[in-house]
Amino acid sequence: MPCLALPIASLVTPLILSVVLLMTVSSVDWLHDFPTSSPGRRCCVPTCLIVAMTLRLFDETIAALQRYTCTRQARPLHSGRPPNRGVLWSTAPSRPRQPRRRGDEMAATDFDYGSALFLDLDGTLLEIAATPELVVVPPALPDLLAHLHAILGGALAIVSGRSLKTIDQLLKPFTSAAAGEHGVTLRFSDGTVEEMPAGLAVTQAWRDSLVAATERWPGVLIEPKPHGCAIHYRLAPERHDDVWRIARALVPDDHPWFRLIPAREAVEIGPRSTSKGHAVERFMKDSAFKGRRPIFVGDDFTDEAGMSAARRHGGKGLRVQEVFEGDPAQVRAWLSRNAERLAGPPAAQPAATGASA
Repeated sequence: MPCLALPIASLVTPLILSVVLLMTVSSVDWLHDFPTSSPGRRCCVPTCLIVAMTLRLFDETIAALQRYTCTRQARPLHSGRPPNRGVLWSTAPSRPRQPRRRGDEMAATDFDYGSALFLDLDGTLLEIAATPELVVVPPALPDLLAHLHAILGGALAIVSGRSLKTIDQLLKPFTSAAAGEHGVTLRFSDGTVEEMPAGLAVTQAWRDSLVAATERWPGVLIEPKPHGCAIHYRLAPERHDDVWRIARALVPDDHPWFRLIPAREAVEIGPRSTSKGHAVERFMKDSAFKGRRPIFVGDDFTDEAGMSAARRHGGKGLRVQEVFEGDPAQVRAWLSRNAERLAGPPAAQPAATGASA
């Protein structure tokens, strides 16, 4: 209450004086009876002066009100018990948010011996191909991954929508901890494999219905997986709506066991209970990853859950489009630079040939 006394006084005093002066103007006749140079006319100068003083007092009232509004002390935004989130108190003026400059996050993510890497495959380590079978694996990639795996003490995992078998075929002879089908199958650093029961896989009836529905659409491809099924329309983008319509007919939004997973020019049917975020959470309990700072690199919708999990563990999530200009070659170059910085170039290995799914 004491802090309000001065503002209230500064508001009320000019207002009272203004009212008194106006009453004086209307009630005192002698102010209008001063002689003038023209007979029959009364002098209005005193009246004008009083009106001007009244307006000035009103101006001071408005100014006092503005000063009070601008300089009042900060107050809580919520009464009673404060909520658990949000900024509740502030005594400093707000500052405009500074836009993030491209490259800032990349410069801050040069990893070290205490890091753990979680890497998506298609669109992150490998360029997207017209069909899943046409993807090209750079010959030096398996050796680079093996080199990083050794540097980080095994804290490197491939987290992909591909099946675990396909991941190994593409990257052979390299193997490591890996998550297949967005976390449906997990292989830990000691080689232990954890897989969802086969009973939670997409039924054969669903697969047959998808094949039958897409046979009349050239360019639409069905990619079968052990537990799920992907429908690719990269070669027939005009079939986007048709593909999503048949997928939603099988898996509505409220389906208890399965979900639709958006991908780049594709939609996938997969178990609802798994995600790349779930995979990261499980890996961070593995002895090779525990206590490290995770860095998740991905390019697609399904990678967002993995990035969020990495941030929850004090790490970072790097989007290929933002940090590496959407270019998997820049991701590989970033990995290679960090590998050389930490341990020198990788030792010469027999030439590795790219495999295909």
